[in-house]
Amino acid sequence: MTRNVDQTARTDRSANEQPGVTNAHAGPTDAHAGPTNVWQLTASAHRSMLLGGLAAFIGSAIKLVPYIALVEIGRGLLAGEDPSQLWRWVIVAVVAMVIHGVAYMGALGGNHRTEARLRYELRLRLVEKLKHVALGWFNDRSSGVVRKSITTDTSAIHSLVAHLAGDLANTLGTIIVGFGYLLYLDARFAGMMIAASVVLIIMCMIPTMRAWGNDFNAYANAQRELAAVTVEMVDGIKEVKNFGMTASVYGRFDEARRRHGEAAMQWMRNSGIGMAVIQAVMQPAATLALAAGIGYWMVSLGWTAPVTVLAFMLVWVGIPEGLTTLVQLGQQLYAAREAARSTVDILQAAELPEPDESAVVVGNPSRVELRDVEFSYDEETQVIKGVSLTCEPGTVTALVGPSGGGKSTLAKLIARFWDVDAGAITVGGVDVRDQTSRQLMSSMALVFQEVMTVADTVAGNIALGKPGASREEIIAAAQAANIHERIMTLPQGYDTMLGEGAGFLSGGEAQRLTIARAMLAAPSILILDEATAQADAHSELEIQRAITGLAEGRTVIMIAHRLSTITSADQIAVIDDGRAVEVGTHEELLAQGGLYADLWNAQTASMNAAASSESAAAACSEGEAGHV
Repeated sequence: MTRNVDQTARTDRSANEQPGVTNAHAGPTDAHAGPTNVWQLTASAHRSMLLGGLAAFIGSAIKLVPYIALVEIGRGLLAGEDPSQLWRWVIVAVVAMVIHGVAYMGALGGNHRTEARLRYELRLRLVEKLKHVALGWFNDRSSGVVRKSITTDTSAIHSLVAHLAGDLANTLGTIIVGFGYLLYLDARFAGMMIAASVVLIIMCMIPTMRAWGNDFNAYANAQRELAAVTVEMVDGIKEVKNFGMTASVYGRFDEARRRHGEAAMQWMRNSGIGMAVIQAVMQPAATLALAAGIGYWMVSLGWTAPVTVLAFMLVWVGIPEGLTTLVQLGQQLYAAREAARSTVDILQAAELPEPDESAVVVGNPSRVELRDVEFSYDEETQVIKGVSLTCEPGTVTALVGPSGGGKSTLAKLIARFWDVDAGAITVGGVDVRDQTSRQLMSSMALVFQEVMTVADTVAGNIALGKPGASREEIIAAAQAANIHERIMTLPQGYDTMLGEGAGFLSGGEAQRLTIARAMLAAPSILILDEATAQADAHSELEIQRAITGLAEGRTVIMIAHRLSTITSADQIAVIDDGRAVEVGTHEELLAQGGLYADLWNAQTASMNAAASSESAAAACSEGEAGHV
């Protein structure tokens, strides 16, 4: 079903007056359906965690039965009972061990299955969420951070779901039931053992607790920074080497690696000291020695019986072990909670409002119009200031101007990377905010200076613009983009495998590959952001020929730094400080003698100087050769 839009009447109408529009024009919406904390994030696993915790608690209580059985056997032997009557305790001990194993392993296994399902669910939700957040959201986050959130951080939630309930309940059950039994046997003895253990634990935990806060946060931040810099270095390795940026990029990587190593060592050092001491004093030999020493002293004073000391020596061994497990579990859960927060942050990211249904295009689908557009990233500093511009079908519009003037922002606003603060942008006579993302994106193709290829064949990379395209269609698009002849020189032609970074292709050739992809998609509108940035002179000429072919029957909007590439554009808009200060053809703008003319003269002078230097160098070489 489609929806008619009266474009004139709707310009100043509020979102709530629009039928079928969800808070349109109000800016990004809050992801109210997403979780706001870690507890909500793991909601689907709570039932399994509760049941697993209950089973583990019961199993841990039963775990002490074999020790109690040994105490009772010892008590019976000391009392002179018939040994044949004590076999019942052996049977009880064996049955208890089996029940404990089944209960604990069942609880742990169930929670592991639940965690695997939750991880799968979270990754699906994250990927689905990334489909709906504003495209501009990705500008503020590196691919390394997003990748870490989807892969590493979702895996780090493992301890939170798989081990929290089971291990915690198992440990607490052992401690509670064990303490209860020992208090029942001898409250004074139990009190001395508890007091001694608590003092040791507090002394050991002080440095560990300090490390859980600032040290771990510093480590987590350093890990994210290292991931981001690593992705930057790997993804841009060709440009890094080509432009001699190895010192700069490798320097940032080395600095990030150094900070990560220092943060990791600081966290491990502060937390590790306490853990090492705790593990030392909680070893079975140490706890047996403590129980035996206190027991001997109490027996000598006549305060307790030898069989009670035996009970403490057997049961107390499991209690400190449980406390050590609690400390280790606490560290794992802290890391899992921090990782879960990054997942929550993504799921809480604001989404651009969308209409419920596609809009009916009331004009030429290739016509783009900007009317008094204003925009700011932070709601304080305006980046685009009242720009009005019309791009007619079948024409090429070039956006030029000084760096930082707002050219790329303006182009991305047309593709609705963000919503404008004021004014309107229409495509086909309909405000882009009244079109669904699928409808808007199907009407245009975007080619950026950062070339994107996937691990697929050349044909597969071109067909990304039109899944299911025939080989004839793919070849026709490559020919139109002037890349067919180069493809045929590759080892397997169109069946040559490419990877990230385009593999066999140069930057300019890969750029023409993306233009072929855009041609195959046959969009009504093509947006090119510095499409010739990676091209040499020959590739630049080929790209310009491809763009000229693209303009037939569609609207082309291109951002260019080298003005020589856009002299034949139907109109040139000079963007400076967020404003369209000049609009006209190349000849018209030169005649005006304004900013465009200044930019043209500066670039022309620079190119002439470079050409003169090359000529002088060539003449010098020829002279030296003649002299020789």
